[in-house]
Amino acid sequence: MKVSVMAAGVAATTLVVGVAVAGCGSDKSSSPSSSAPSSTTTSAASSSATATPTSGSAGAQPSDYSNLLIKATDIVVPGDTFTLSQTLPVPSPAGAEGVFTNQGASRKIDDTIYVYPDAGAASAALDQTVKAIQELSVKGPTTPADVGTGGQMALGPSPDGSKSKAIVMFTEGKALAVLEFESPPNDPVPSDVVLDLGRKQDAAIKSRLPA
Repeated sequence: MKVSVMAAGVAATTLVVGVAVAGCGSDKSSSPSSSAPSSTTTSAASSSATATPTSGSAGAQPSDYSNLLIKATDIVVPGDTFTLSQTLPVPSPAGAEGVFTNQGASRKIDDTIYVYPDAGAASAALDQTVKAIQELSVKGPTTPADVGTGGQMALGPSPDGSKSKAIVMFTEGKALAVLEFESPPNDPVPSDVVLDLGRKQDAAIKSRLPA
């Protein structure tokens, strides 16, 4: 049930493909995915549903954005203790992905940040990613979320019905953040936890992302 590095990397590529999206992951078959739309290629950061649009100048940006990610101590879920299972770089566009698992590896959170050349590119990537949520990540309605700019959230079963999923995504300046949650079908992550972590991630980006 533990998240594998390869699964996490491949996941981000999937949602990112076609539009690019990146997401949370465990093993290849069970990891979530999200990606951001990329004009050339998709990013490799997670496991099943997100789109990652890329614009050619991402390579000129800093290569390590792992400091933008939330910390394991930011995750407050009654009865759970989360640890950071792995951190992965996102190559296109530049960014970082962190995969967190609880003590029993029954719940996973995939936090991926894509950094674009400007806010307009990040917003375009968000628009593309939102369109792919129901098909590739969560079989549930997408609703506005009070986090960042253009925040969107969805909760429901995975497309194959084997897991409970949730996703929240938003932009903050030139960054696109996508957080995916995965747990057993009868043990969904509460929506207030999803929104709380989205806001903590937004605050981290605001305070740490270089202009």
